[in-house]
Amino acid sequence: MATATMPRRPTKARKYQTKILIGGQWRDSVSGKSFKTIDPSTEEVITEIAMGDAADIDLAVKARGRRSTTARALGARWTPAIAAA
Repeated sequence: MATATMPRRPTKARKYQTKILIGGQWRDSVSGKSFKTIDPSTEEVITEIAMGDAADIDLAVKARGRRSTTARALGARWTPAIAAA
């Protein structure tokens, strides 16, 4: 007995975010290091993603400190939209 199947539709290329989000901005890691993301079913490399380290953590902590200071200064007028600006 044969089973009829529909042909696969062509898939369009996917675009992946490969950077680190720090202070509301996408950026490469300070060290420039990255790691490969591999599809476990095919063992193909899907993309390379920025690898954060201590320097990136320091930037994130400083960015968070700046946002907290801004939020306190704005008081009740603070909203997430203002913080993202």
